[in-house]
Amino acid sequence: MSAPKLSSKASRYCAQMGNWNVDEELKQAHKLIKSLVEEIDFKNHKLSMMQSNYEETIAHIRKVVIGLTETINSKDKKLLELEQRYQESSAAVRWLMNEKAMQGEVYGKEIRKLKSTNAKLRNGIEWHKKRL
Repeated sequence: MSAPKLSSKASRYCAQMGNWNVDEELKQAHKLIKSLVEEIDFKNHKLSMMQSNYEETIAHIRKVVIGLTETINSKDKKLLELEQRYQESSAAVRWLMNEKAMQGEVYGKEIRKLKSTNAKLRNGIEWHKKRL
């Protein structure tokens, strides 16, 4: 059996209904596409802002790291200078202590010589007193 033939009016009505459904579907698809495009644009903008914030943060962190590195290097340099001054001062103190020890030895020898000479002179005076 074959399908019954529609009248020309019925045919036109079915065609219009079909077109209406297609038009409605196209409108809905268009709305969906427009909505998706807006969402993509929004997310792209948000991503761009996040990228910008990230780059600003990285730039700030780099500046902080550079500043801290310079501070550390400066303090290291000062520390090395202090160490050098300490070494020089320690060497000077050791030299002075050595000099003091040597001076003490020389002084001790001189005192012993003077005491010896003094004793000899006293003995000489005593001998002269006895002779007189």
